[in-house]
Amino acid sequence: MNAPSSPGFLHRAGKAVIWAGASLVLLGVLVFFAGPPIARSLLTDLLSEQLHRPVSLGPIAINPFLMTVKVADVSVGDKAGGNLGETAGFDELFVDLDIASLYYRAPVIKQFRLVGPRVHLVREAPGRYNISDLLDEWLKPSDTPPAKFSVSNIAISNGMLRFDDRPPGKQHVVADLDLTLPFVSNLPRQAEIHTEPRLSAKINGAPLSLEGKSKPFADSHESELNLDLASVDIAQYLAYSPTALPFTVGSGRLDTELKIRFRTDAQKKPSLAILGWADIHDLRIAEPAGQPLLSLGKLHVPLEVLEPLANHYAIGKIDVDGLEAHARVDGNGALNWLEVVGGMPRGAAAPPPPEQQRQGSPVAWSMAGLQLSGSSVHWLDESNGKPLKASITAIEAGVGKIDARLAEPRWQASRPRDSRWNSPGLPTAASPYPGHPH
Repeated sequence: MNAPSSPGFLHRAGKAVIWAGASLVLLGVLVFFAGPPIARSLLTDLLSEQLHRPVSLGPIAINPFLMTVKVADVSVGDKAGGNLGETAGFDELFVDLDIASLYYRAPVIKQFRLVGPRVHLVREAPGRYNISDLLDEWLKPSDTPPAKFSVSNIAISNGMLRFDDRPPGKQHVVADLDLTLPFVSNLPRQAEIHTEPRLSAKINGAPLSLEGKSKPFADSHESELNLDLASVDIAQYLAYSPTALPFTVGSGRLDTELKIRFRTDAQKKPSLAILGWADIHDLRIAEPAGQPLLSLGKLHVPLEVLEPLANHYAIGKIDVDGLEAHARVDGNGALNWLEVVGGMPRGAAAPPPPEQQRQGSPVAWSMAGLQLSGSSVHWLDESNGKPLKASITAIEAGVGKIDARLAEPRWQASRPRDSRWNSPGLPTAASPYPGHPH
């Protein structure tokens, strides 16, 4: 019997290594040449079935040695009975996979490049689009846990979005869309980043450009993208909601000064943070039939840091000024606010089972406080034949710091001397007790 170190054993082991290497090379060559036509045929059938629309694919190139995939000239047609030549498509998609995908059992992409994406969106009626069948299917509640992934060095170039708003007969075009992002990841992995955040486009001919700023250091890479908005018409954009809302927005303006911060370093996994503030002014919300529901003069929300990939959300002290809430009980005894809450669109996914929640990072949130000033509540009860009206005005209230542990929140409420409890048939007077009607 030969010892493991004998020439015969080494000769047999060498032959085994050579055969294994040759087999891998042969397999790679087969995938290189035979993989693309097979993948093209399978993907065409699978995508056509899943999207309920005809799909065509151009050339596919697979390099198993470099772990890269390139797909060109993809086009998705219209649904049955539609009159669009194309719903979506792109010129080229290039994906560079990392071998770490095998370790994480999840897609780890070193580079993602999409060239010439095209989307033709049609609003056929309020709340209904040419892709509503897909949205209804994708947004169904599911108990499937969120997928793990890591995508780095994302680049989308020369994009085009055509929006045909048929109810008012308007068309909008977003052209020359370029977007680059350093990463989007929920895996604890350090990636080599060579992409800076950037967004540019032409919206109906008007240029838009958001440039990121880099802060490179020896062992880390940090970049920021500023998102500053001024007087955005909330009502105009909510009209394009893909799902019907149980209320209408008559007016409202949004202002923001936000920073989207991307950071990677050698010790921690990639982090995505949002900081800054958002304001809403002159908001007016009504029931579908037109009765007032809620209005406010100003809502100020400071964002200390939001880290969605780490389930960490820290909000500063929220200020609410000039809030007016209208509660109404109709002739059938139904409360308007319960009708609104019941009519809100449901979430895309159900909460994961407890054992899956324990495996992931728990949600950590905190709020520095909330201050309510110059506010009022109006009550209308129409359920007993004769309408009963009541109002509490000039409300001042506050909540101290509160977090996910609900540890020692500080509450305070008061109404100034000139506040009133008004109800027909009852005395009108200032409350002698802060926060309570007389």
